[in-house]
Amino acid sequence: MSTPFFKDKPIILDHVKSWPDSPDRTIQSAGRDSYADQAVQKALRSDPKTSFKLSDCDTLLNKYEPFKIGECTLYEKDPILALTQFSSSKSCYISDDSFPPDKWVNQYNGVLRHSRLKEKLKGDNPVMYLNGPNITDANQSNLGDCGFVSTTGAISLHPQGHNLLFSSIYPPVYNPMGVYSMRIIDQEQGKTGYLIVDDDLPDENYSYMTDNGEFWFFLIEKAFAKLGGGYSNLGGGSEKYYGLASTSNISITEEKKEEVWRNNFIPFFQGEQLTTYQGTGNTTQYLIPNHAYAVIDAAEWKDIRLVRLHNPWNTVKYNGDFCPGSQKWNDVPQEIQDKAFQNNRFYIQWEEKNIPTTFWMPYDYYRQDIPKISKIYLGNDLPDVLKKIANPNPIQERGDNGWEVQPRSH
Repeated sequence: MSTPFFKDKPIILDHVKSWPDSPDRTIQSAGRDSYADQAVQKALRSDPKTSFKLSDCDTLLNKYEPFKIGECTLYEKDPILALTQFSSSKSCYISDDSFPPDKWVNQYNGVLRHSRLKEKLKGDNPVMYLNGPNITDANQSNLGDCGFVSTTGAISLHPQGHNLLFSSIYPPVYNPMGVYSMRIIDQEQGKTGYLIVDDDLPDENYSYMTDNGEFWFFLIEKAFAKLGGGYSNLGGGSEKYYGLASTSNISITEEKKEEVWRNNFIPFFQGEQLTTYQGTGNTTQYLIPNHAYAVIDAAEWKDIRLVRLHNPWNTVKYNGDFCPGSQKWNDVPQEIQDKAFQNNRFYIQWEEKNIPTTFWMPYDYYRQDIPKISKIYLGNDLPDVLKKIANPNPIQERGDNGWEVQPRSH
């Protein structure tokens, strides 16, 4: 066993059983079945041209039990279905004036260029997910948030985290009303909250999606920017808001390298199929300095011990032993490459070529540049209602007409 496979399918707008189940919303009568209502379906197919402010909805929102995390307002009950219905009745989309562009200021300063989602995607048919969240979907670009992108990527492959991520945003389809809710687990206050985010997005190349019509990561990035007070504050550690937790770093010293491999790497990655993220320091020999990576696997065959990483740029940028195309792989039978090391996974298509997005490196090389490892695991404070989806099992059901929509290729 190694990195788990997930059986996510394309989401079909009017077959709500194909939507990822969000049981916390279901018990509030705001889950996927509620979106089968004809009026809601009509709203999700509309195209309003004028807007009104989120603050103009305060009377409605106050019914959903607002509370604060820092300066950010969340709601104990998810208001997004009601907001969608309310804005549809006015034939308007909603603009979030609690987090306007002048609060998005990044480390370069200045007012950001921005546009709504349908404008940003330049006429493509927008879909939140092509086929569920995947580590290869999002790419870090001009924003220094490698830790945030790597954390999100690691969660997308984590056996307990994947479905919590997949069900975190609602509705999980393009909403012409311009607003979505992001589930946030506040472990300090012991509350599950829902953060409202609109689809007015930066045009500063902070990040980009591998497929131009997919947009889930943009909303998560903005939600955490709003929660943290700006895009420049994005970093690692967001796993706690999904109901996950992380251990302290375990040091990999020369004296303990055998012990850590046997007691941590093999149990974490081969036994529990976990994923995590780590960062390099100022000086490196093999990896990019001061950069975060998702650490997604570790495996051994005979005397070969390798660790698998993903660069949030979705490019390898490692040329050492056992990099993609390395002559070292000639010593490993193809069957072992495919089964033990899963070398046939994590590619994207570009100009009809399969481009690798992850890489293996020897354990000894890894510990030179990242002499530590940690474990992401299911947090003790995850609400009971979410525990039933905190596993690799599918959280979508087959619609009446089956899976009619085929995923687009990258």
